[in-house]
Amino acid sequence: MHYYGKDLAYNMSSPILQLSDIISSLTPKLAEFCADHDLAVPTLDNASGAKSISTNPDSAVMAMTIASAAYQLYTLMMPPREIVFQMACAHSKTAALRACIQFNVAEHLREAGPKGLHAAELGKRCDVDSDKLARCIRTLCNVHVFKEISPNVFAHNAISAELDTGRSTADIKADPMGKHDGSNGFPALAELHASVSGRSSGFVFENLTDPVTAFSDLPEHAIATRAFNMPDGMNMFQWLNRPEEEYRRRMFGVGMSGTKLMERDGLFEGVFTLYICQALFNVLEDFDWAALPDDSVVVDVGGGFGAVVKELLRNHPRLRVVVQDTPVVIGEAEKLWAKHSPEALKSGRAVLQAHDFFDPQPVRSASVFVLQHIIHNWSFERNKKILSNLAEAAMPTTRLLLAMNIITLTCHDPTLKDTGAGYKEAPSPLLPNYGAANELGFAVDMCMMNLCNTQEYTIHELIELLAASGWRIEKVYRKERPNNFLDLVQAVLSS
Repeated sequence: MHYYGKDLAYNMSSPILQLSDIISSLTPKLAEFCADHDLAVPTLDNASGAKSISTNPDSAVMAMTIASAAYQLYTLMMPPREIVFQMACAHSKTAALRACIQFNVAEHLREAGPKGLHAAELGKRCDVDSDKLARCIRTLCNVHVFKEISPNVFAHNAISAELDTGRSTADIKADPMGKHDGSNGFPALAELHASVSGRSSGFVFENLTDPVTAFSDLPEHAIATRAFNMPDGMNMFQWLNRPEEEYRRRMFGVGMSGTKLMERDGLFEGVFTLYICQALFNVLEDFDWAALPDDSVVVDVGGGFGAVVKELLRNHPRLRVVVQDTPVVIGEAEKLWAKHSPEALKSGRAVLQAHDFFDPQPVRSASVFVLQHIIHNWSFERNKKILSNLAEAAMPTTRLLLAMNIITLTCHDPTLKDTGAGYKEAPSPLLPNYGAANELGFAVDMCMMNLCNTQEYTIHELIELLAASGWRIEKVYRKERPNNFLDLVQAVLSS
């Protein structure tokens, strides 16, 4: 005890002791909870068949609190300069991750099995310098992505297994452009951000100081356009549509929506990746669809193939749905609905409609307009146009549902209780929003600035946007923990 010094040893107000107490008190409770609820206790071994702790709100909050405390304790234990230097060199982890993905390391290690592969053999199979590849993999092993089971022999763990497309290395070699086709979408998403967004991140300062781009909200002035030397006036989506960008375009498509056939009670082809799964859950579970009258019309604005409202119609067949998107997307959606749910089209319960949401909204009888992860793709002014078009077409009883990321502040915000978007803050001395354990929303926000010159919104920014578009927040379906990721916002006409 004397090693700590008297003041620290008996002062439980010390941050390091408070953090240690959070970890030591909650961890056994979490383990007991997992045992009682048939949840998988977190481990770096390859995942078992048990449900993840993230599937239960109580275990998810405990895990998030433990993770937040552990990271904050880590930052207190390390020298401040080392923390800053690690941040300055964080690009090295992104570069190592990108190299491992693009050299198909995950697929090679899966084929090798639990005994793993020596770096020399991996180098041969990947046609790359084995020593340099080993350094990339070991950089990731040091943060628990992959594992080094003996000197220069690498294998999978539960984290690195998420990078595996599931395809054989022979298939990928025969069809490299289609590497991600048929995967669950997550490896494509990881590669997209490690490559396109990762490269763009190096040009943030230049974009913020260039007088042409510094205060612009135009998509053609996004940071990615500078990073990839895109022609003047071209935005990222136009760039991806060029023939020479076929690989990135296909990777983007799989990462955003997936292509693996998912035949669960009539759900579509589409992998319901990270974005779509959460949007599906929030839209279907949070709003009171049963309270709508028979034949109420639900319009999925920019709804892609309409997978979310397809599931909605399955659960509430007395409703009517309209899926709106570009002509190309609607053309593909027609094939999927005709295959999986032709009766919905024949009966008129489902209508697939080509529509540009910057044009006046043609549906004037909607009970609900749904926008899933849409507004982060556009600037404030463009979003104002989208939402104003909906307000002009809305009935007095129409509800607007936005499945979106709400960015939390890193300090206590006493005004949250007045917005309807409050949440239970993390216990002291943690950051109120759970800090690094709640990083995903911030990462996506920076990615949107890099790729599209757009943003995720704080609740106060969203209130401002809705007010400028003729709407006001009625309710925010926010989980106990501020997960920053795809909360459901319900709005009504402001007058």
